[in-house]
Amino acid sequence: MFAPGDVIGFWSEEAGKRKFHLCISLDGHFVFLSSPKNKVYPTDLPVSCSEFPFLKPTPSGLTIISCVAVMRKSDTELRRCDAKLKGRVTSALMRRLVEFVLTSPVLSEEDRGKFLDAAGDWA
Repeated sequence: MFAPGDVIGFWSEEAGKRKFHLCISLDGHFVFLSSPKNKVYPTDLPVSCSEFPFLKPTPSGLTIISCVAVMRKSDTELRRCDAKLKGRVTSALMRRLVEFVLTSPVLSEEDRGKFLDAAGDWA
């Protein structure tokens, strides 16, 4: 239903509210996009809001890609939670994300593996 690089808005059971997610696989794997919080986690990749021109910019000018929580949603689940395509990020940003996951000294091997397994051949 969605492709790697698509930014989707849908109700997130994990967060308990409507959130934006970045699709990382053709099999419906997503990671959270968030506004920066007071505490920054080393598993988060901060990115300029200019990389997401289709989303309202945050006050800090940054959007966080959370690389630790890879979730899978079936097409049925995505329809049920009213998933809507907001836009698409550049292939350069997707490559930067994969490089971050590959080289991050703080991501566990399990979390790194989940991300890379989901990303499959494009990563």
